[in-house]
Amino acid sequence: MQYLENRQGGAAGAARTHRSPCGASPRPVPGAGQGRLLDWIDSQARVTRIWLDQLIAEGDPHDMISLIHRQAAWLDMMRSRLVEN
Repeated sequence: MQYLENRQGGAAGAARTHRSPCGASPRPVPGAGQGRLLDWIDSQARVTRIWLDQLIAEGDPHDMISLIHRQAAWLDMMRSRLVEN
């Protein structure tokens, strides 16, 4: 109920809090889910390469290659950081 009161403004002069109605989030455990994250990054990198190949083959009237190339570089950087840890 406190969450609802704070969302609606609460009592006059009451301090507003920013709490989740679901309770506190658990703290992440270092390394937990890293394998799944790496799998996701790898899948995104594969999709990015497919789009790069497609745009290069068909031409790139809207300069999408540079945007997708930057995304690919970011994914590679994030993958390297995760593997190092």
